[in-house]
This record gives sequence, C-alpha cells and structure tokens, in this order.
Amino acid sequence: MKPITRKIACGAVAASLMMSMLTGAQVFGATLDMGDSSASAVKLKVEPISVSGYTFAGMRDVFSALGYTVEWYGATRTASAQNAKANLNAVFTVNSIVANVNGSTVTLPAAPKIINNSLMIPISIIGDLYNKTAIWNPASDSIVLEPLPEDVTATIIPGYITDKTRIIEYPDALNMVIQTSGVVSTYSDQLTSLETSRPTILDSINVASSPAASVSAMYKLKQLDVNVADNPRNKQIATDQQELKLRSQLTTIAATAMSIQASEEAIRLSQISLTNLKIQEKLGMASAASVVTAQQKLDQSNQSLASSQISLTSQRQALNQMLGLALDSDVAVDFTPDISAMPTNTADSYASSAVAGDITMKMAQEQMDLAQFQYDHYISTDQASLTIARNTYIQAQKTLSDAKTAMDKAVRSAYNAIQQTNATMQTNQISLQTAKDTYRQALVNYSVGANTYFDVENAKYGVLTAEIAIRNTTYALSNQLYAFAKPYLL
Repeated sequence: MKPITRKIACGAVAASLMMSMLTGAQVFGATLDMGDSSASAVKLKVEPISVSGYTFAGMRDVFSALGYTVEWYGATRTASAQNAKANLNAVFTVNSIVANVNGSTVTLPAAPKIINNSLMIPISIIGDLYNKTAIWNPASDSIVLEPLPEDVTATIIPGYITDKTRIIEYPDALNMVIQTSGVVSTYSDQLTSLETSRPTILDSINVASSPAASVSAMYKLKQLDVNVADNPRNKQIATDQQELKLRSQLTTIAATAMSIQASEEAIRLSQISLTNLKIQEKLGMASAASVVTAQQKLDQSNQSLASSQISLTSQRQALNQMLGLALDSDVAVDFTPDISAMPTNTADSYASSAVAGDITMKMAQEQMDLAQFQYDHYISTDQASLTIARNTYIQAQKTLSDAKTAMDKAVRSAYNAIQQTNATMQTNQISLQTAKDTYRQALVNYSVGANTYFDVENAKYGVLTAEIAIRNTTYALSNQLYAFAKPYLL
C-alpha cells in the first residue's frame, strides 16, 4: 500500500486548521475522495463544517454520492442509508450518539445535528463503514477515505538524484574503482617481474660450485615460488579492500542523503508548528517566548541541513575520485545492501575455519616453511650466520602464531558485532511497528477530532525516521557481513 502523502502550505492552511479547531467556521468547495485512484472525487453540495473539533458532512449528500438510498423519518427524527449491493444499512438519530449499522449498535464520536435543514453526521462513521479512515484534508478541501494502513511505508529517496544524474550499476562502479586504484596493473607487473627472474635462478642451481651455493640457489627458487603463489592472493586482498572502501563510501553517502530527507521533513513540520504558534499567540493561547523558541529551533534545523548538504557534496566528490571521474560529476551508484548471509554457526566454528583456511594464514605458513627450509639446510661453519637463520625461523613461527591469535580474535569480534547490529535491527523493527501503530492511531484520532492534522503529519514523520534507522542499520550490517565472509579484511 502506498504511503499517505500530503503537503500543507505553512501559512493559510495552518491558519485554517487553527481557526477550524477554535470555531465552528464553515469550509467551502469540498469534495469526497474515496481514496481510490480509479474513482474521481465527488463534489459535495452541502459544505462540511467543523464543530468542537469534529468534522461533520451532510448525510444525504455523502451517502447519495456513495450509491446509497437515503430516507428521512420525521416522526422519529431518524434517517437511514441503505446500499443493497454493499449489504450496508445505517440508521442515525438526531442528537444521539447511538447509531445502528447492519443491526448492531455503534457509538458515534459526536451526535448528528440538523444544520441549515441538513442532517450532518461525523465523517468518521463514513470511513468506518468502508474499513477506512475519513480524513478532512484542508490542503485539498476534501474528505478523503484513506484505507487503514496495514503496512505504512515511507518513501526514502536520495534527494541528490535528478533526471540528469548518471546512474552507474554497482558491478561497473566496482570495476571503475579497481581500475582507478591500479591494483590489477600493479600485481600483474609484479608477477611478470617475478617470472622473469626464474631462468636466472634455475641456471644458478645448475652451476652451483658448492653445496652451500646449491642450497642458497634452491632457497631463492622456493622463495620465488612462494612470492608467485602469494601474488594472486595479495591481488585478491587488495581488490576486496577496494570493494569494501566503495561500499563504505556508498553507505556514508546514503546515510547523509537520508539524514537530509529527514531534516527537510522536520523543517516542514517545524514551519507549520511555528505558524500555528504565531496564530495562537495572537489569540492569547501561546507566549511570545514559545514562538521565539520555535523560531530558534527552526533556524538550528536549517543550519544543520545546510551542513549536511555540504557534507554530501564532499562525499560525492570523494566517490567521483574513487571512480576516476571529475570531482563535479553528477553520478550515483545503484547499490542495494544485502543482509541475507547471516552467520548460522557458532563463533568458535567461524574462528577455527578462518585460522585454518584464510589466505593470510596460508601466506604466513609459507613464510615459516621457507624460514624452516633455510635453517634446516643451512650449510656453514659460521655460528653467527646459523644463529641468524635460526632466529629468523623462530620469528616466523611467532609471526604465524600471532597471526592466528589475531585472526581468531578478529573473527570473534566481528561475529559479536554482527550479532549486536542484528539486535539493533530487531529493536529498530519494533520501533518501526510502534511508529506505524502511532500513525494509524493518529489517523483514527484525527477522524474523531481528538487531535490535529499536524499530529497526523508528525506521526507519519515518525514512520519515516524509523525506516531510515532500519535502512542505515541494513547498510552497516551488509558491510559487516561482507568483511566477515572474507576474514582477511577484518
């Protein structure tokens, strides 16, 4: 279900809202909108009226527009509305809050009244008959029957994207970042250089003049093989680091863009609130100090928004630099965070697997094996040189042991961080559901005159901020899962 979207002009509409709450002032040019895009709004002949916070509409006017047969019984001062197709029958009594709908007693928020020879009923009952919420929208001068929202969803849109913005698919953006970083060419050149030295080393083995020279040449060959094997591993690590860098930048940009959207909506609501406070001040219902405070709050919000917009510009320039584009390029990357690969095993299991199989562990193991080969095959009567070889081997052992310990710690820490972020996600989802419930209740309260249209808009803003919190958490969790799947990034 699409979200209910309304824009309220800050001045005249706010004044209309305030005055309609304070007086029984009539509103004009009203229509009835069923909230269905396939049905056009119906012009009402009898103008709705607001009395004591409740909006009333002409019974015959409204129900006739909805296809009902309306009858008036003067002797009992009651009126009935029947719709055989919808199997609905409603009976109302003047000055009685008790109505009858399909044979059941229904309590109205306010009693029907005779005003200017028309029976006026509270609009909430109209919505109830259709399992909708009847809303008087002063911005459009209409009674709107809004479906009761089963799933209120705020529209989160990166405000910096326009029709002229170039949208880059994520795989293409990643390739651009990798090419700009020079990772591919750096390791390709390194591999070529390594292989170029192989014939010389092989020749040195064949012409070795002594056992010591032969062992030295063999050691160089083994070192070359290790370096050649490590080349694609280091290339993979560097490439994945570039992807994590891109993902982190896109996350930062998204967070700032969503913050800007929330700020803009908060400013809009603050402007409406400030306008209402000014009206209340003139009516003696608010102090001048409260108006000043509201104005200061609005000014601070505008300053915060301006700061966020500057930050967004800087962040987009940094992204352009990563992509190898001009700093002022108007681009955006189509990136959707993925949180489907949540850990399903224990932290112990993931830590053991990483220690045993991560490519950085393999490289550390190979360096230790290389040092061990040099020490085991060392041929020299020079005790000092032998001690150096032995210490090199011992240090390689320690380096491998330390690497395993650090990897174990990093995986466990990342695992715990993921669990914490996931817990935050669950808390945010509860907050979102609470915000949706609050929004639904605000609609109901407004329909019976228990709150203002501003309260409805403010509740809808709560849904927006709750969904933004979930979106931000989703980005964070997605990046954590990406690194967790590649322990060498931790």
